[in-house]
Amino acid sequence: MFVEQIHGLLPKFFGRLPQMPLEVVKRRSGPAAYYMQGTVDGKRPGRFQVNVTRLETRPKYEMPALALHEGIPGHHLQGAIALENQELPGFLRYIEDRRYEFCPARRPLYAAYLEGWALYCEALGEEMGIYTTPKQLFGRLSIEMMRAVRLVVDTGIHNFGWSIERAIEYMEQKTGMATSDCEAECHRYAAWPGQACAYKVGQLAIEEVRRHAEAALGECFDLKAFHELVLGAGPVPLHILSQRVDAWLTEQQSTAAA
Repeated sequence: MFVEQIHGLLPKFFGRLPQMPLEVVKRRSGPAAYYMQGTVDGKRPGRFQVNVTRLETRPKYEMPALALHEGIPGHHLQGAIALENQELPGFLRYIEDRRYEFCPARRPLYAAYLEGWALYCEALGEEMGIYTTPKQLFGRLSIEMMRAVRLVVDTGIHNFGWSIERAIEYMEQKTGMATSDCEAECHRYAAWPGQACAYKVGQLAIEEVRRHAEAALGECFDLKAFHELVLGAGPVPLHILSQRVDAWLTEQQSTAAA
């Protein structure tokens, strides 16, 4: 339901949409939800995978934010647009996680860009009008609180000598998440140093370059063009993204002055 609602609003915020469809798939293992990129031959579409076990413990009011993050316009637009852009080198086009639980055992990706964009899209959902009830907005904010807590837990484990048990207890206190979910999350952070920090770091960076572009261009700022710019080069380091935005601003300002 939420995916269809979001899809109908995309043309107002994005000038370029992928041809590859998004499929919602039920799973009985893994995280609450995640995205798997489609295949270049089109035989498998992008997949928004949703864990349907223990549904009685999963807050439904978080689903709009999860759909925005893992589905559209989050990881699907990111992954499908990159895959369909044949001008990009292969290492920037093929960015799927084939086995999410094998996280430390595959080539590094630019996680701050990948997860930062998806978290940015959760906030963009407010501009899009996706959160239609106070509970749904609370769901977005509760998930964002969890992403902020990750910054503390990840650095606590890897820089300040926290035990897994201390990290789990802290996460329970600050988020209200179920103990089992906190345990799974903290073991993930212990096995994947720095990845949990990438979400907020990337989101803040994308929001910063957007504010910079809005201030520089004023009424000439085009949100659709900005989103196309952010997605157009595939997953890149944040400093490269900032350089792309600066070059785009110079071009836009030159065009306006001509």
